[in-house]
Amino acid sequence: MVCKWTYEAHPSGNKGWNEDYFRQIGLLDLMEQNWKKIGSVVKEPGSPCGNGLSEQAAEELGLQCGTPVGTSIIDAHAGGLGMIGCTAGSVCQDFQTRLSKLLSWQT
Repeated sequence: MVCKWTYEAHPSGNKGWNEDYFRQIGLLDLMEQNWKKIGSVVKEPGSPCGNGLSEQAAEELGLQCGTPVGTSIIDAHAGGLGMIGCTAGSVCQDFQTRLSKLLSWQT
């Protein structure tokens, strides 16, 4: 899973799919067997995936078997991280100003 707005990660540590949402739209079957149909394992961006590239993937990509693989991040979120540290002559150097511009572009 890369980016799903119905998955919640609270600062309190509670993480999971928003069950009320799925009830309201009539997709209770997605909740069965610990969310088997849509997945329940969520990793932080950059987390290791398995044991790296499989033999088949490595061969197809021309890389070594076991080459480390990490979880991805959606392009808008990656761009947001990149914007936090950017500087440009027309952009105020105040962090909060840059962040507010970033958030306005995302909405």
